[in-house]
Amino acid sequence: MRSIRVRLTLAFAVVALITAAAALNLALVYFERRLAGLPPDVASQVDRRLSLAGGDFDGFRELSAVVAVSLACGLVAAVLLARRLSRPLRALSGAARRVAGGDLAARADVRSGRDELGALVTDFNAMAATLEAWEHERRVTSAAIAHELRTPLAALTARLQALHDGVLRWDEQEPARLLRHTDVLARLVEDLRTLSLADAGRLRLRRRRTDLRATVAEAVTGHGALAAARGVALTLTGLPDGPALTDVDVDRIGQVLANVLANAIRHTPPGGGVTVAVGAGPGRVAVTVDDSGPGVPADQRERVFDRFARLGSPEPGDGGSGLGLAVAQALVRGHGGSITMDAAPAGGARVEILLPTAPA
Repeated sequence: MRSIRVRLTLAFAVVALITAAAALNLALVYFERRLAGLPPDVASQVDRRLSLAGGDFDGFRELSAVVAVSLACGLVAAVLLARRLSRPLRALSGAARRVAGGDLAARADVRSGRDELGALVTDFNAMAATLEAWEHERRVTSAAIAHELRTPLAALTARLQALHDGVLRWDEQEPARLLRHTDVLARLVEDLRTLSLADAGRLRLRRRRTDLRATVAEAVTGHGALAAARGVALTLTGLPDGPALTDVDVDRIGQVLANVLANAIRHTPPGGGVTVAVGAGPGRVAVTVDDSGPGVPADQRERVFDRFARLGSPEPGDGGSGLGLAVAQALVRGHGGSITMDAAPAGGARVEILLPTAPA
């Protein structure tokens, strides 16, 4: 199979040959027309002088030499142009083969201008960089998943082994202890499943018209015992007078609120407080959760929604898998909303959830 350089050279050579032949034909036609426009005696003298100067053969030889030189120049230009055009394509081909072979660090090292080939090289390198970043994230996530699964599995295995060896005795509280370990595993697996569905665009939402005030109030009530056990005051305030209507999956939004509230309570020291507020505005409903914890530095607030992020976590094994806010972000985006973290007015952190209002 001929390379693109050979094909480009042949194409340019054909163009040069056709151009030279056309130029020769035009010259002959022009000369004949000029002779035809002269008086017969003058034309006869010109023709006789041309014959004395070398005859038809010499004239044809000179014209052939001109055509040959023109064609040679065209071939040289064709080779140079073909080489210039094929160099970035060959570099792209080599880099693509390396990427296909698993070398995601491969790049097409070609200095191209701002033409289409330059844009193609730039786009390819950007694609390769994105693939490399995704592969790095996949490896980090896989390692984090293995670590998160190993902890509850090790605890569960150790307890079962102790019961089997008789080191521990079975009592009425033992089933509850074992269930706590399996609950951690179940929550982790469910969070991973939710994130996988969201990434694949297959997250199913059972939307219905809902007054978000009731959903938020229910979530706050459900976390009252957790807040009390940690010595944190959990308060619901700022409810709008009218309904805050949204078109949402109530269970999924309840999961979002549960994750955000649990995270806020976990990062608030004893004696502190968590305040929840609901606001309704044109086209959106806002839920804000403020805590009085240490807060998150401004340059790290975007990272709190990364998977397995534990920025500022009070202690390892505090009950969080590092997936809560990542799941919350995936679910909120699935509803067409947004979730952000900022500094709370009184210190600590503020998480704000914005959801579109239900259509009239």
